[in-house]
Amino acid sequence: MIPDDFVTKLKQSNKYNAFKNVLFRKIENEKKAKTIIETNLRNLKHDHFIQIFMLVDECYSKEACHVQPGPWFGRLLKPNALNILEVDCGHINRWFDLLVNEDVSVAERIDLLRIDPYRIKGLNVGFITLILYLLDKSRYLIWLKDHHDGLNMLYPNLNKFNGKGVQYIEYNKTVIMFAKQYNFDHSELDYVISGIKYMIMRNYR
Repeated sequence: MIPDDFVTKLKQSNKYNAFKNVLFRKIENEKKAKTIIETNLRNLKHDHFIQIFMLVDECYSKEACHVQPGPWFGRLLKPNALNILEVDCGHINRWFDLLVNEDVSVAERIDLLRIDPYRIKGLNVGFITLILYLLDKSRYLIWLKDHHDGLNMLYPNLNKFNGKGVQYIEYNKTVIMFAKQYNFDHSELDYVISGIKYMIMRNYR
């Protein structure tokens, strides 16, 4: 599939225009979530995550959703990420210390955070990159298997999803290039990329 064709069809669709109408809410919610994380780094509590999840997982309008209305990151945050609410806060903060450690490459961080001694059950690449995105969306975009599979339809050089940190580097670089080329705000990209497979299945409708 040619990226130009996909973008043209997407920007003409009613769902994309409905999404653009709620995008300001998404952006504001993400700013608030970022503030909670940054203000409480090294002292994050379970209540902070309840607030963050409520903000980023808001249920937007039916018209703005690709498939069905509901929590924005529902499949990512419920139930897997909710396991964080059962984990000792000391362990959570050590996990976040590594997550924000710029002395370690992002590829290494993604891999290390999913194994002992840092591992937290249910927190995989989707959650890791969601937090990175909230903290600095100019540099990091959200990475889910469906996102990767969709973008791979436009850019086959990405190859099959393997979940490894080094593959995220290539994915992230490709998404940033795509956003710049087609004038997408980075806050739009989880919606745009997730729509690729959906639009193909619906034959661009």
